[in-house]
Amino acid sequence: MTPEATKKYQALADEDKARYEKEMDLYRAQSARAVDRADEPAAEPPEPPADEPAATPPPAPELLTGAAGLLQILDEFKAKNGGVDDPYYAAMRGALEELEIEERKESS
Repeated sequence: MTPEATKKYQALADEDKARYEKEMDLYRAQSARAVDRADEPAAEPPEPPADEPAATPPPAPELLTGAAGLLQILDEFKAKNGGVDDPYYAAMRGALEELEIEERKESS
């Protein structure tokens, strides 16, 4: 490489090294502040006003088991994925429906 080309790339390397050092100084300062904040105790959530009752959690969904549970999971998957028009989905759904009917017969 010619000396002129070397000078050009050396100048670019020097500029990049200066940028790197500047960014590293900023990163180190931010990291030090983050470590300082980690030593502080976490703020506790505010308590609801005394005149308002505490919020009650929503009831847990009914947990289905067996083929009925698998059908529910399969339908949720279909809904989340914008509908599935797939022969494997249809075959699986049909088999699970048959299994659910058999399970109902056995339990009654």
